[in-house]
Amino acid sequence: MTTPTEPDTLLAGTDTRMETLFRVTERLRGQLPDSVIIELGAEDAAGDLLPEELAATEGWAPHRRTQFAIGRMVARRALRRAGYGPVPVLFGPEGEPLWPSGLVGSISHKRQSCIVMVASSKKLRSVGVDLEHDRQDSAEADIVRRVCPNDREQDQATALAASTASPGTLFLAAKEAFYKFQFPLTRTRLDWDDVVVSFSPPDTFSALARNASGMTVAQGTYLVDEGWIVTVVMENQALSLR
Repeated sequence: MTTPTEPDTLLAGTDTRMETLFRVTERLRGQLPDSVIIELGAEDAAGDLLPEELAATEGWAPHRRTQFAIGRMVARRALRRAGYGPVPVLFGPEGEPLWPSGLVGSISHKRQSCIVMVASSKKLRSVGVDLEHDRQDSAEADIVRRVCPNDREQDQATALAASTASPGTLFLAAKEAFYKFQFPLTRTRLDWDDVVVSFSPPDTFSALARNASGMTVAQGTYLVDEGWIVTVVMENQALSLR
């Protein structure tokens, strides 16, 4: 999936952004199983990449490598909490993180802020997370048009405007989390119009996508608070229909 371009205007400084994100994430924990490990980070989380990661990102633009380093340092904190040593977290052909055997996980960046979720593969077969800013955007109509191609989603985006600064971004986040959830299981590439999302306020949504093997249906959870949107989809809430 390709995220619609957003303006370069940022929220307040990094410290303020992370303080609000920590608070939002603490609220989100109550909606997730205890087995899910959550870690956060920002610019100060960037550290030295392991040799395999350095080789895999050779030639990348500095800002892209810095963002990658933030994600990998935060991922290693999550891995340590799961009982793993400092191992490289490389990526597959679609950019998906490759976790050590026995773990599933997901990484999401919003500029220089990052959230990582991991869990034992004995508990979950997959997890997807997405992190976005919730703010009014002059391009909102374009985001809705691109991300919500069907009338039902567009109608719901209008209704969600009462509680969400950017309903289009909320749909985007739900579809991104679903994509990250389903790709390790189906290896299916999806576009916005391949996924249909329906929200059940205040904190759940359903998503479905048709692919060559049938249809994947999942339930997700979300939180919109303090200028942030966090969406999560996990396998223990999903059914695979053929």
